[in-house]
Amino acid sequence: MNILEVSSLYKRFGGLEATKDVSFTVQQGEILGILGPNGAGKTTLFNQIAGSFAPTAGAIVFAGQDITGRSAHAVANLGLARTFQIPRPLHGLTVLENVLVPCYSPRATGLIGGRKYAKDWAKAVLITVSLDDKADLAVEKLTHGELKKLELAKALALKPQLIMLDEPFAGLGVQEVAPIAESVRKLNQEHGLTVLIIEHKLKEFMKLVHRVIALNYGEKIAEGTPRDIVNNPLVIEAYLGKGGAALASIGNP
Repeated sequence: MNILEVSSLYKRFGGLEATKDVSFTVQQGEILGILGPNGAGKTTLFNQIAGSFAPTAGAIVFAGQDITGRSAHAVANLGLARTFQIPRPLHGLTVLENVLVPCYSPRATGLIGGRKYAKDWAKAVLITVSLDDKADLAVEKLTHGELKKLELAKALALKPQLIMLDEPFAGLGVQEVAPIAESVRKLNQEHGLTVLIIEHKLKEFMKLVHRVIALNYGEKIAEGTPRDIVNNPLVIEAYLGKGGAALASIGNP
């Protein structure tokens, strides 16, 4: 069953076509990766789906509802959450208070039984991303890796059906990537959370995703399993380089 359907999506900024006739589906319970070089249109695609940009043309259907051009808060309250490549904490608040904000959204309060349960839910989310020991800390005290976890926590606080992760491993060392990747994998496998992810750390990316969409210059150039993608001549030329096929051994079959 498809939870997200993107059809012939275009986004033009003046004479620049940032996305050009992009179509794909995301199946419920899937981890779908979006791959491509810088400037390929990946984040622009995310912004259109999440409601930050209205598409120039095309359609986006989420959970059976047409969300094309709908506002970001309306999309989020339908159960489609997203993170940002550069963390966006609410400064002047503690870690717990940051996570409490989305807990007071119409979607979250409706699903957790009311605002009186918001703090309990926020604490549970912090446990999920291993930030519970930082709950009372000011966000300004967090490391970059902890801020990445906080991005994930804020999105999870909405109780989303689908979460879009924009480079969740960017700027992190190997030891910091592993717990975030494991949290995402566990949420998918144990709770059925659907995930759409952009990431440039290919080793971690290929281990995590079930299927990949490759973009270049705003167009979809390939779609398939990680093994298919790293052996695709167009993807190798546009992004991976000649050694890219070596990544096939770490991807899902």
